[in-house]
Amino acid sequence: MVNDHDFVKEVVYTQDNSKPPSIICYTSEQIADIKTHLQADPSTVLGVDRTFNLEVQCFDVKLGSDDEGGLTVALDSVFSKPDRLLCTKHIKDNITDYIKNKLPLTSNQRSQIMSDIFNDNGIATADDTIDFDTKSNELCNSFPCFANYYEIRLKNRLFNYVNQPYRKYDSNRLWTNNNCESMNHRFKVALSWKPHQLPELLDKIYNVIQLHHTDLRRSIIGNGNYELFGNFKKHRIQHSKWHSLSQIEKEVLYRKLASDKKFSDNMLRAANGFAIPKVKRLAKKPGQRHRPRTAAVRTKPKF
Repeated sequence: MVNDHDFVKEVVYTQDNSKPPSIICYTSEQIADIKTHLQADPSTVLGVDRTFNLEVQCFDVKLGSDDEGGLTVALDSVFSKPDRLLCTKHIKDNITDYIKNKLPLTSNQRSQIMSDIFNDNGIATADDTIDFDTKSNELCNSFPCFANYYEIRLKNRLFNYVNQPYRKYDSNRLWTNNNCESMNHRFKVALSWKPHQLPELLDKIYNVIQLHHTDLRRSIIGNGNYELFGNFKKHRIQHSKWHSLSQIEKEVLYRKLASDKKFSDNMLRAANGFAIPKVKRLAKKPGQRHRPRTAAVRTKPKF
């Protein structure tokens, strides 16, 4: 398949078959899609799950994963000083499992611990290092039986891979790797949740990926599961015109859509579709040097 399949790029096979083979699979469209999103939007996180193994060394990247030890060690060894985030859903699940099965706590106490860590004003979203340490100490003082686990297992992970990225990128929510889990589910559904021989497995994964790019192409004429929105509407063409084009012309149009990096049209949109342009907090007319007449005036108090 390495020689005759577009999806299979490399197979690493050990002598005497002592370890399972490692198979590197991707299409050029996938790599181009990843690069476009990472370069266009600085808030994008590249989620990495056990199903995927990927090396990107051409630009800075933020990596996100669950809290699996082997995976996090591998990411740190492959990428040079990446910004790495941990999935808060997996952290929550690990904490829930520990406090439910290991500690003599009531359900209300368990809920309080989770709230102290993950609510809108919790440890994970602390404003700075001092606030993080203060809230951590308050949690440990309130629940001494949880303090040892928190200090040894949890505190550094929360600070380095949840709170710091949250503050650094001015995020409005904690990151999860739900997108990876969703794609894993798609693969499992395509496989009917059954083991497959490797060639058949690779073919079915490839078909799922190709369906995604087919839907992207269909969005150009308004068909399929995706709809062009905002700035991307400019790539829309009539159905009749699309079928009059050659295969090369169709590919050129698709490449323009796939490489379009302007994800936002700088509009604020309401649920009913009403939209207004985003403006600076204090707007100025072109060439204006003085403050607007409506700007607030601040004077020193007279004593």
